[in-house]
Amino acid sequence: MSFDFDAVADILACPKCHGPLICTDDALICARGADHRLRFPIVDGIPRLLIEEAEELPADEWEALVAAGSGPKNPDSDDSESGP
Repeated sequence: MSFDFDAVADILACPKCHGPLICTDDALICARGADHRLRFPIVDGIPRLLIEEAEELPADEWEALVAAGSGPKNPDSDDSESGP
């Protein structure tokens, strides 16, 4: 079973800080979490967004994932449309 992140990206958020998430092959990574850098596993196609089951990534690994363009360029930005 696969996980279609694009179908739910707009409604999923980090349960700790409510920031945006980056999807990797087997996990969701908090893109805003410079202070917590949490990795939430995807098990059998279902993301486990429980803080108790999350793994804290080393700073260099987290920074590489965010910088790789897998997620928002500016995770602290407001993505709401403000109109022309």
